[in-house]
Amino acid sequence: MRAEKELFDPTFFYYKNRKINGFYGIEIFPARNIIENLGFLRGDGVVEVIESRGGVIFHKEDHFRRLFAGVEELGYFLPGITVNFDAFKVFLKEKIDRLLRIYKARSRSIIHIMVVGGSALDTFTPLSSSLFIFTYLFKILRFNEKGISILPLEHQREWPEIKTINYQAAITALRKNPDIDLDMKYDEVLYGTHKILEASKANISIVTKDGRILTPATGILKGVTREIVLQLAKEIGCEAQEKELYWRDVFNASEVFLTSTTKFIRPVRRVGPRTYQIGPVSKRLWYAFMKYREQYYKNKKT
Repeated sequence: MRAEKELFDPTFFYYKNRKINGFYGIEIFPARNIIENLGFLRGDGVVEVIESRGGVIFHKEDHFRRLFAGVEELGYFLPGITVNFDAFKVFLKEKIDRLLRIYKARSRSIIHIMVVGGSALDTFTPLSSSLFIFTYLFKILRFNEKGISILPLEHQREWPEIKTINYQAAITALRKNPDIDLDMKYDEVLYGTHKILEASKANISIVTKDGRILTPATGILKGVTREIVLQLAKEIGCEAQEKELYWRDVFNASEVFLTSTTKFIRPVRRVGPRTYQIGPVSKRLWYAFMKYREQYYKNKKT
């Protein structure tokens, strides 16, 4: 990374490869601070992943509010920024707008906002908190007719209602299940205990044999895309419900799909040994979501 000091303040940094990335940190010497930072040393932090197009942030209020709730719950403090939600929201919007403008990434971008534990000279005791924002160009994927494969894992995240940066359980599970055959490659990890919870980077929903859409109700991070899909279900003529789901519900389902900011609605073709057809409900939801998304950006621009 190198600072473009002649263009903007030294907390903005630049990196370029096949994608254009922007990076923002509130500390003047982030390279050194990252090495001393609890986010780097201990995986201590929260993150929010947001889509942006044409300078419009998709469901900005929902994402910012969820991030702020995590910041408050885990006790992070950024002077003048985390005083209240309104100050936090204004600060983030200003920095994101500037970042997108500087890096000419105003078409389609994914934005990562991270609030992490901050400096710890003894590598453990927090002295402060840090905030980083970076962005990269985002290519919209078509509806995935093939579907993805999911590895079941008995696990529940700490602080399940918060989007923390600790993905160790999922990463380890995938590492221990290497790709023997590309057709059998696991793309995601599904967490559960005696009941189904969530995927490592997405929410899970099932379609029952009688056409109902069900998604876990508790012990999860309630995703923004998940909430939109619950509303859109009515538009495509499906009943949608939040309820406790168990492994037998997933294995007896006619369809399974994931929802997230970057996946939108992604059908599942396999959960462990159980395989599924890519069914009509997932596909109708995909198109309903894409229509909703286009209308959202159109309305926010006018």
